[in-house]
Amino acid sequence: MKGKLKSNQAITLVALVITIIIIIILSTIAINFAFGENGLITRAQQAVEMSVVSRILEQLEMAKGSAYIDGAGEIDTDHYFDILEEEGIINDKETDVVDNGDGTYDVTTEGDRVFEVTLEPNGDLDIEYIGKNNEPRISEIKVTDKTDTSVTVEVVTKNVENAEYTYSYKKTDESDWIEAGTDSSSTFTFNGLENNTSYDIKVTVKTGDTTIEKTITVQLGTGVVE
Repeated sequence: MKGKLKSNQAITLVALVITIIIIIILSTIAINFAFGENGLITRAQQAVEMSVVSRILEQLEMAKGSAYIDGAGEIDTDHYFDILEEEGIINDKETDVVDNGDGTYDVTTEGDRVFEVTLEPNGDLDIEYIGKNNEPRISEIKVTDKTDTSVTVEVVTKNVENAEYTYSYKKTDESDWIEAGTDSSSTFTFNGLENNTSYDIKVTVKTGDTTIEKTITVQLGTGVVE
């Protein structure tokens, strides 16, 4: 009788252990389903963020229209930033607008969301969301040297430390990227290119758990095409 009791207790214990294991597995699956990279909650948060970014972008575009009308067909960037301040899109243009010195401006809006405003040659303003103020990003890829068959670039980043840079290129009219090299340096030279040819240059930067990238187009012999 005692032997049978012990046997039943052992079976019950095994069943309990199996049940606990199943509960742990199901809990892990449920957590990943909700909070994982592609989980429901993560996707919901991303959707909310995209909605906020779209709303602010629309406000920035509408303010551009107001500046265009006020300028009788021309946009003065200083007046544009005044409008952003007046309409509460930014708090203070003295602190929320940074002139990068290359025709681009970093405009910080609600929630530290930063938009890059570029003054185009035709006088228009191009507006692009580039992330939150404390997030890693590539501000610019500069062409520092160029020959008939080579291009040297310098990557200007923000909030990036101990990064790994991957440099790729392709002819502009082709689709397949060619990886030229990976380095810890933010400067790289692409060699063996063809003269009188347009190339797309892509830089991918991995820092911590974040990966960011930016692309420019370079025409050998005639300068850089943004």
